[in-house]
Amino acid sequence: MAKNLHCWRCKTLIPMLDEREWALMSPALSKTIEDIQAYRRKTGASLSECPPQTSACHLYARLTGFVETNPNAIWHHRAADCGPFCRHCRRPLRTARASFCAGCGTPVERESAEDEAASASWSVEHGVDARVFGASHHQVLAAVSQAIGPLIAQTHDAGDPHTYLCADAHVSVVTLEGAQIGVSVYRSGRWARSADFGRFLAQTLACRVYCDGGDEAPTVSDGYKLLEIEGGQERWVMQVPKSEAQA
Repeated sequence: MAKNLHCWRCKTLIPMLDEREWALMSPALSKTIEDIQAYRRKTGASLSECPPQTSACHLYARLTGFVETNPNAIWHHRAADCGPFCRHCRRPLRTARASFCAGCGTPVERESAEDEAASASWSVEHGVDARVFGASHHQVLAAVSQAIGPLIAQTHDAGDPHTYLCADAHVSVVTLEGAQIGVSVYRSGRWARSADFGRFLAQTLACRVYCDGGDEAPTVSDGYKLLEIEGGQERWVMQVPKSEAQA
């Protein structure tokens, strides 16, 4: 399931695709040129007149709930391409081999194998995330804070997204399309898997939650399934609905 990570190109938190999502996205991105050529043949439009939306943009919105109008930007929204988190600002490095943080300029120090192991512990893969329907940003934040401890805000404006730090975790909370609240927690040992995190949120907030079922997910040929949790009941779905009103 996509993780909300800071993109150094977009300079904001962006849903970064996991490898199963990327396996679906990569062919769509490669087809972008074909989409534009087909539109021009059908309409006679010039290149500058072609709409920015492509099948890749529509797929990205379906997978993440985030509307992206520039397909080229999606090439940079792959979680596996990010490096470990910067020890100073807690944003992911551009790559695993980055020598400094693009966000704050802090040099990356790797003087020993022990340092490498500590840095790896901040990998984007060491985290849990979920999408919540039926709860506010503040309710989600309060539930997470109660579980892992007081959170210190790293963003102070009124808009989304928001990042927070506590003694042993990095948290991001963002409002997505369709009244969804996306929340990701990194480095905390409180939840072993996203499914555990989703069950915690669904029970604590008495709301509907979608998350990556991990090894529990059934194998399917045309993608992968998400775990939907509500009222103590669980079921597998192909994608998160765009709107709670339509769910």
